[in-house]
Amino acid sequence: MIDNTAGPVLVERFGAVAEVVLNRPARRNALTATSIASLRDVFSALAVSDAGAVLLRGAEGFFCSGLDLDEVDPSTLSLPVWGAVHQALSDLEIPVVACLEGGAINAGAALALASDLIVAGEHAYLQMTEAAMGVPMPMNAAWLALRYPPAVGMQLALSCRRFKGPDLRRLGIALDVTADEEVLDHARRLASDIASYPAWAGRSTKQSLRLARGDAGGFASAVAAATGSGGERS
Repeated sequence: MIDNTAGPVLVERFGAVAEVVLNRPARRNALTATSIASLRDVFSALAVSDAGAVLLRGAEGFFCSGLDLDEVDPSTLSLPVWGAVHQALSDLEIPVVACLEGGAINAGAALALASDLIVAGEHAYLQMTEAAMGVPMPMNAAWLALRYPPAVGMQLALSCRRFKGPDLRRLGIALDVTADEEVLDHARRLASDIASYPAWAGRSTKQSLRLARGDAGGFASAVAAATGSGGERS
């Protein structure tokens, strides 16, 4: 297991649950090139770990505000670097629970949507503003296309509005919505429950569902379709 105790991404083990924490709270856990590379390494390492579930969250009550625009230009972010994070998540056999506190914006929204299950606070929100910014959104587009009806993707991506916990549950994006102060405890219980299933049943169930849908390898195809020519920008 990678030990990032002083870095932008922390990994903690609680029994069979691996907790991955975005750790830049002063910037609402905005992503830099360093934190993106750390996430890629963390998810790649988890793939060969004995964890039964992963809990993904942001430090100090905010999931992720997207890219840190003081350090990363969203129009020039290298697709292979960011794409490697999402490919690792797509390939990960371990079930991933996202603990959605505060907000998940743009690149943060993509990380939430990449998770298998989302627990959200009543006032927590998911928002995609790439259209209003005039920048591509291949990762959000890929996850929306793979997992949700087209109308859901259109609402989130074209309106650029904040969709709060109850809206996310109505759209079938959030599994559970709780009081804001209870989100982390609820998400931890859910991840612990999944990790306690016998004989790696969480992993095998996730894999069976993917195979039944016929989407093994579908993420890479979805990203390629979203980027048109498969260029280098995200």
